[in-house]
Amino acid sequence: MAFSARIPDSAQSMTPMSMGERIDVVDFLRGWAILGMLVVNFSHDLDWTWWFTKLWPGTADRAAYSLLHFFAAGKFHALFSFLFGWGFALQMDRAEARGVRFFPLYARRLFVLLLFGLANMVIFSWDATLVEYALTGYLLFLFRGRAPKMVLAAAFLSVCYWPAHDAAVIYNHARRLADPHTVEATRKADAKAETEEIASKEDELQLRTHGSFKEFVVQNAGEVAENFSSGGFYLGLLGYPFPLLLLGFYVGRRRILQEVSTHVGFLRKVFWWGLSLGLMGNGVGVLVSRYPGTYQAPWARSWIGDAAFIQIGVPALCFCYASAIVLLAQNPKWKVRLAPLAPVGRMALSNYILQILIFDLLAYGLGFFGKVGPLLGVPVGLVVFLLEVRLSAWWMRRFRFGPAEWLWRTLTYGKLQPMRMRPRAAPGRQSLIKTV
Repeated sequence: MAFSARIPDSAQSMTPMSMGERIDVVDFLRGWAILGMLVVNFSHDLDWTWWFTKLWPGTADRAAYSLLHFFAAGKFHALFSFLFGWGFALQMDRAEARGVRFFPLYARRLFVLLLFGLANMVIFSWDATLVEYALTGYLLFLFRGRAPKMVLAAAFLSVCYWPAHDAAVIYNHARRLADPHTVEATRKADAKAETEEIASKEDELQLRTHGSFKEFVVQNAGEVAENFSSGGFYLGLLGYPFPLLLLGFYVGRRRILQEVSTHVGFLRKVFWWGLSLGLMGNGVGVLVSRYPGTYQAPWARSWIGDAAFIQIGVPALCFCYASAIVLLAQNPKWKVRLAPLAPVGRMALSNYILQILIFDLLAYGLGFFGKVGPLLGVPVGLVVFLLEVRLSAWWMRRFRFGPAEWLWRTLTYGKLQPMRMRPRAAPGRQSLIKTV
């Protein structure tokens, strides 16, 4: 079966990556990222009542939230973003090695991902992750053939976007508060903004707990249209996740994950620097930022906390975790221990969508939304992940791709992809599969 909208013949000679071509450590990292995002989402998003009181109602929940915020929040999404950029570099290298045109194929791949992301945002949940990757992925084409130093410089400039933007906003706000002619109007505007934001959250909470599926979809579609019509949405992508995609692209071009044995010293430095900066950045962020709440801390203090947490703490601990897993995977015993993550990582998109479906079932179908705090959300998330581990292992013993990955590849390459696993697995992969 072939699709009418076909890609050029030169690009069609580029085929999906075979099992033998896959890099185990990257599948470990993807599986690790899926675990982290799942636990964070289930521990935080099942209960929004904390937003109205500014603090979780129980001491245990507040402690669990603080620990999750320090060690987990944002780190796994950052890792997923990094790996997306790395995958771009890998696909580009494969295309160059085969002498085929890269742009038509990957542009189509990104467009299909954009459609997946839009469907997810409208039908399931307000999560723009896939859309963000698709849109910023197109920007990576600008860095093909560029010097590595230029890629790093672009990543640094992108990281500076949000701190610079927020600093300008806070500076102007402080000026208005210091000006006797505008101080009263500014305070009224702040109070109005907070009231409107709380009202908006109350309306959304009401919709999610008592609204119909149709109302839910209409609400999501309206938010999608509003964001896509705003220039700020697109500019914001330059500050996040684009820098992480650039760093992943840089690491991919340097073949660090493809040739780990020659970069062990570099990875050890990343681990220790990531740990040091991560502890510092997250510590400052948790201590002085506005979390959890919007107007809790003075504006300048809030900006310092956010900048330390988002721009330093999150990526630093992300790379600390990633380098630790890569280094551990070089030990045969640890590679066996990490092996259950590999099937999860090989069908990461399917598992990502599955966890959204399970979340919606628990939150809205079974009525747990607003009733599960961080303390209970963590074990719930872990149980769901164990389910994904078993399901992924079973699936990948029988099929080449996860269901979402299969559809993504089929639409990208313009023809149905073989789904069933070949009777005999490639050498070196069978032993890994059996350990799961």
